[in-house]
Parts: sequence; C-alpha cells; structure tokens
Amino acid sequence: MKLEDVTTCLNKIDQPSILVIGDLMIDEYLWGDVERISPEAPVQVVDVQREAYALGGAGNVVNNLVSLGAKVYIASVVGCEANAQLLKREFENLGVNMDGLFENPNRLTIKKTRIFALSQQVLRIDREDRHPIEPYWEQKIINYVADNIDKFDGIIASDYLKGVLTETILKQIIGLAQKHKKPVIVDPKGLDFNKYAGATIITPNLKEASYASQTELDDKTKVVKAAEKLLEQLKIQAILITRGKDGMTLLEQAGPARHIPARAREVYDVAGAGDTVSAVMGLGICSGLNFSQSAGLANLAAGIVVGKVGVVTTTKEEILYYAEEEQHSSYHKLTPPLELKGVVNNYNIKGKTTVFTFGCFELLQVGHIKFLQKAKGLGDVLIVGLNSTAGTARQAGPFISAQEQAHIISALDCVDYVVIFAENDPQKLINLIKPRIVVKGNGFHQEDALDWDGIKGFGGEVRTVDVA
Repeated sequence: MKLEDVTTCLNKIDQPSILVIGDLMIDEYLWGDVERISPEAPVQVVDVQREAYALGGAGNVVNNLVSLGAKVYIASVVGCEANAQLLKREFENLGVNMDGLFENPNRLTIKKTRIFALSQQVLRIDREDRHPIEPYWEQKIINYVADNIDKFDGIIASDYLKGVLTETILKQIIGLAQKHKKPVIVDPKGLDFNKYAGATIITPNLKEASYASQTELDDKTKVVKAAEKLLEQLKIQAILITRGKDGMTLLEQAGPARHIPARAREVYDVAGAGDTVSAVMGLGICSGLNFSQSAGLANLAAGIVVGKVGVVTTTKEEILYYAEEEQHSSYHKLTPPLELKGVVNNYNIKGKTTVFTFGCFELLQVGHIKFLQKAKGLGDVLIVGLNSTAGTARQAGPFISAQEQAHIISALDCVDYVVIFAENDPQKLINLIKPRIVVKGNGFHQEDALDWDGIKGFGGEVRTVDVA
C-alpha cells in the first residue's frame, strides 16, 4: 500500500464495535537465573526473579483490537478459578465488555507457562481443557449473541481448537450474522474447514490451508488453486492465506488473486502474528474498508509484530510510522526505541555482540566516520543513538534535524541501526535496550551524567575509542 492509501484507510477506522468469540487463555512468563543443578534430579534449578501475564488465544485478538482503538466485546467460556479471575482483570483493564464471558465451575481456564533462564526459554507448561463445551454453554453464547447482535459491527471467531467454537456455535453465529448483515472474520484451525461455511472471510496460514485443501502448497499457483477450492467449498466471500516470509495471498469471489509481499525487515518472533492479521482484517472490514485495503493494513501490521520479540500488539500510529518509513527507504535503519529493545535482546540471545554509541553528528566529518568504524569493530552490530532537536538544542545548537541526521548516518555501511532519543543523555535508552558494549569517544566529558555502574549491572561494559 502507498502511504496515502494507508493514511486514508486508517482515517476511516473510528472505534468499530467488534465481538470476539473463541478460546481464551492466560500466558504466564517466568524469568530467572540458573546457577545450580537440583540435588533431587539432573535438572536445572531456575531461581524465578520476575513474572508477567498476558492474554493469549482469542484474548490476544482482543488485545490487538483494543490497541488499535476498537470497542470490544468477548464471548467465551472459562473456569471459575484464579486464572479465570486473572483473565477478567486483564479484560477489565482493557475496557472490554464481558457480558458474554461465562464461568463454568467444571471447566479449566487454559494457562500456558513459559520459563526463561538466561534469556532463553527452557520449558513450557500447558494446563488446558480441550473438550467441546456442553450444549448448555453453547446456548448461553448463542443467546448472548442473538440478544446483542445489533451492538456489533462485526464478529471475529478465533479458533484454537480448545472447545469453545463448536460446530453448533459456529453455524448459529454465522447464521445470525448473515441475517443481520454483519461480517464474520474467522481465524481457522484444524483439518476440516466446513464448520466455517458461510463466513465472510477466513485467514488461514499456509499450513492450515494446505491441510484443509489437502494440497501441498509449495508455489503460488497451488496456493491460488487451494484458495479457489476453499472459496467454493465454504461459500465464503474471500480467503486470505498468510504465507510467512512470502507475504499473503488474497482471493475474492470476483477478480484475480492478489499476492501481497511480506513487509517485515527482519523476523524475530512470529508468535501472535495470526492474531494480529485477524484483528486488523476485522477492524478494517467492520470499518467499511474492502478486503484488499484491510489485507494491506493487516500485512503491514503483521510485519511490525514479527519484528518484535514476544506476543505483542501494534497501533494505528505505529502502522502509519512504518508506512512513512517505507515511503522514505533511506531511513530503513531508523528503529523506534521499543522495537530496538526486542532487536537487541534477540541479538544478545543469539550470542551476537551489540555495540551502542551516541552523539549529534550534525556536521559529519572523517573523524566521526572513523570513530563509528572503530566502534563497529568492537562487536557484531552497531547502533547509533542520535539526540533529537529537543536534546541537541541545549548542547550544540542543531544545524539539521534528527531525521536528516538519521538519513546521513544510515548511509554508512558500518551502521546497522539508528535510534533517536530526546533526552540530554542516552542513559534511559541504554537502560531500555541493554547493549553489550557502550562506546564513548575520548572527548566525551559527561561521565557523571551516565550510570556506568548500572550498565555493568545488566552485563554491559563501557569502552573508549579515539575520535581522531
């Protein structure tokens, strides 16, 4: 999509009301250190130091929608234990309507625990109930949707095959939506897609589409044929097949297939990308965008989230930022601080040495270039922090803008990433991204302004390089 098209589409999205129905789960993350082996068995002992919780499954679709400005309703069945209460608190914090969330004392709320040691995942523990919900709970959900259908601009069905989206529920919900002319966007799972018949659009990934069509999808021609088969079989209006690094393929009832190239610069973590695609497709369609416009936004959003580490969301502002960045390809190394945090963490996990240095570089000289080349020589990846206009105005008086500086610095082969910070010193940024090496020039006279001990505390070190 062109920048002007992205801007036009985003301007049309104005807080649509969307019902998300599907399997909910809590993702638990535990981080700790490993310093010994258990005396009870030959296993590592993880000393847990930090923990966090996030919405998983259909809950991640909800999280994406809220982040993008939608008004969200949820319909599902969970248990009555502490995990269910944790789920509800997360939804409450997001402002999600939970009138359609039902608690079954005989059902287990799904929880997935991931344990990390030394920045690497060492174990995942799943607690889940995959049994289809009973007819009583099916009817509770169907009645809720029937009573509230006029409140929704559309419905997203997020199926993780954990028992909520039964054939009965899907048939009834899709029928209600058709009757009231509401779009239904389905993120499907499983070998048999017939239960999604009559939906507006489905968004399978390549593997899911291959299973459902019983076709090996190893080239574009086969992908299109599989899409045509599913389109006819399910009597749906469109299908969007996500193809990882090869982008997406969109096929509608009328017109040729459209192949959309992937937009990610680098892929760090594909977790949750499918949720982002279904959320953005739903957001677009429920806002009056056509399938092609919605798919273009979804592709751009997916490219953003796979460039981060962990199950994450994006925003309309971030989507616009990346569209603007692509419009000006010379800024392709410019990376926002939060994204850079994930980038650096990924390199650190892989054992690569990340090097960070900073400055104004308003009048780039040979000495600056030699300094940056020496800094790059200390590691594998060089990140350059640039003081923004607000920060530099109080120090040296800017001659050019930070964006222009980023353009110039990005042209140097020795520079891998450029980040702009507004503070007088980069300490806050350093604490956020945690590079392995921080480099300063021998003419730098603000040692007292930076927390060198703090840098050593997270495993970093400080080096001095001649600027001459």
